[in-house]
Amino acid sequence: MACELCQKPALLLCTGCRCAYYCCDDHQKTAWASVHSKVCRLVGALGSARAFCTLEERRQRDETVRQQKLRIMQTSIMCGTRHIFSDRPGLAMPAAKQALTMAAEVFGASSVELIRPFLMLASACVLLGELNSAEGYLSQGEWTLIYAKSEDHALRAWLFRGWGQLLAARREWVQAKWCCAEDVHHCAEAFGPQDVRCTLGYFRLAESLLQMEKFDIVSSLFRQIVTIWQQYFYGEVEEGEVPHRLSDPEVIEALHVLTLIRKSFTSTGDDAAAGLSLAAVS
Repeated sequence: MACELCQKPALLLCTGCRCAYYCCDDHQKTAWASVHSKVCRLVGALGSARAFCTLEERRQRDETVRQQKLRIMQTSIMCGTRHIFSDRPGLAMPAAKQALTMAAEVFGASSVELIRPFLMLASACVLLGELNSAEGYLSQGEWTLIYAKSEDHALRAWLFRGWGQLLAARREWVQAKWCCAEDVHHCAEAFGPQDVRCTLGYFRLAESLLQMEKFDIVSSLFRQIVTIWQQYFYGEVEEGEVPHRLSDPEVIEALHVLTLIRKSFTSTGDDAAAGLSLAAVS
């Protein structure tokens, strides 16, 4: 058996699911803190799925297994996102790998559903300082998008966001700014420029511009982000309009961005703007 974290030979078995193996106590503890505590029961259910006797029983079993794997994938993405925005990249890695495995098993090894886990792995690697590994994961995500011949603007936005983060870590600010601008463009094409799902792109763009000392533009972008969230939480909804319901990862991203913006406004003495961002966070 192979370790869930490092793929080395493993003999230490999780006594909960009786499916996950680890090479040492440290790796088991890391996996548990990362994601396994949230999916142990589901993983165990996969390992104990009943054998089928008839074609209909087989169909029902396959669908049940598929739904369980989807839940594991979604939970892993949520956990990985929380770890990344809580600056715990070491814990984000096992969650992202779990999400990648489940996505490949459910959708296939060339599906665009693998792009989000690839980007989570890249983001965690950037935070860990493993920039070459991050570039590899981003390239895999980009290849997957090209192979699938997808024109999905949201996926393109995620990829440009990942490249922007990597280039910023390398302090290549001009190229990072360009990637962040492309992120905003594709997000706006996918959801509209005033949609809350564009705000993380605006924030990444502002971070790059801050390093280029474009302070007026940065302040304007921060205010735009806060305004969009204020409208989302407190604005009137037009008749017949169905507002976008935030997923758990999107909630985590929103809290992260708004909290950082509030700290930025507070540090510069802009109490009014800080109050607006605090209200949005609350």
